[in-house]
Amino acid sequence: YFELGLVRGQLGDLSGAIWAFRQSVRLHPNFELPHLMLGVSLRRLGNHDGALAEFRRSVELNPKDPEAHYNLGMELKSGGDVAGAVAALRKAIELKPDFEKAHYNLGIALRSQGQPAAAQKELSELKALHDSRARLAQVKLLTLQGVDALKQQKLDSALALFNQAIEQSPELPTSHYYLGLTWQRKHESARAKAAFEKALDLKPDYAQAHASLGLLYWNQNDQTHAIEHFRQAVIVFGQFRQHFF
Repeated sequence: YFELGLVRGQLGDLSGAIWAFRQSVRLHPNFELPHLMLGVSLRRLGNHDGALAEFRRSVELNPKDPEAHYNLGMELKSGGDVAGAVAALRKAIELKPDFEKAHYNLGIALRSQGQPAAAQKELSELKALHDSRARLAQVKLLTLQGVDALKQQKLDSALALFNQAIEQSPELPTSHYYLGLTWQRKHESARAKAAFEKALDLKPDYAQAHASLGLLYWNQNDQTHAIEHFRQAVIVFGQFRQHFF
C-alpha cells in the first residue's frame, strides 16, 4: 500500500494516495514513512489539521528523521505557531546541518518573530551551503576532466587539472589520489607517494589509495610496507562487500 500511495501521489491522485497511505498506516501503525507521506498528501489536499497530526506522529515514531521535523515545522508555521515551527526547523538542521530548505524557512520564521540577526545567520548559512555545492561541482568537473586527460596519457594536462581541484578543495581525497596516479605515470615516485599518503590522511579507508601505495612500495622492493597497504586495501574492500552484499 505504501508504494501504491507513492505512485498515486506522483500521478496527482491525492485521494487515492491518502487511501493507500491510510491502509499502510493501518497495517503498520509504527512505521514512520506512511504517516509522513500521509501528512504530505493531506497538506496538499488542504487538510492541515490532519497533516499536522500525521507529522507529529512521524516525529514521535522517528525523532531522528530531519524530514519529519521539517514537515512538522512547515505545518506549524502555516498554522501560525511560529515558535513551534522554529523549534522543529532547528531540530531538522541539528539532524541534517546541510538541510538548505530548513535553513531558508528557519530564517523566514525568525524574521517574522522579529529576530533579524538570527534570521540573517540562517540565510548566510544557506548562501554558504550554495557556495559550497557550487565549489564541489566545479571540483568534480575538474577531477573528471583530469581523469579523461590521464586516460589519454596527457599527463601534464592531468596534473594541472588535479592541482586546480586540490587548490579549490584540498580536503577532498579523490583529487590527491588521482594526482598520485599521474605522478606515478610520470615515474615521480616520491611525489606519487606524497599524494597517496595525503589521500589516506584525509580518508584512511581509501582502498584504491592503499593498493596504489602498496604497489609503489612493492616496485621499490619494500615488501613490508607494500604488504601492509595491500592488507589494508583487502580489509576495506571486504568491509565494503559485507555492507552492500
